[in-house]
Amino acid sequence: MPCYPLVVATQHVMKLGRTTLLAAGVVFSLLTLHCAPHPAVTPVSASAPSAPIGSLDDLMGGLAAAAEPQFAKIGQATFSDAELAELTRVGVRVQADGVKAKAFSRGAEFDGFAARLEASGKALEEAAKAKDPAASSLALANTKATCDACHSTFR
Repeated sequence: MPCYPLVVATQHVMKLGRTTLLAAGVVFSLLTLHCAPHPAVTPVSASAPSAPIGSLDDLMGGLAAAAEPQFAKIGQATFSDAELAELTRVGVRVQADGVKAKAFSRGAEFDGFAARLEASGKALEEAAKAKDPAASSLALANTKATCDACHSTFR
């Protein structure tokens, strides 16, 4: 979609001729700056998107897609650097979604599960950053246990 002031300025320059071309160039530059798109705002964390979540089901569905594949690694004795990076990312996501889940509170017990989810995500992030396979596996197990307990109560 063309910028209206820019179109009008261009039409006037075409009528004026060469004598005012320099002045028109300055005006054109200023108008171009005015019509330039604003720079995109980058979210603070790509792991925790800032887009609003429409429902608890949307939030938990996204979390399940990120976390459930990692649960297969519970009990794993070693992790590659790539796996640790993924566990760190998932830990950040679990923390953020634990905080977001509180917006869908269903009472004190639900809020307790959300707080446990947040804490297990933090533990997972820290263990993975420390490259501690035993602590990473324990944090994954705690995250899964929190998910399972909440789902058995609220699903």
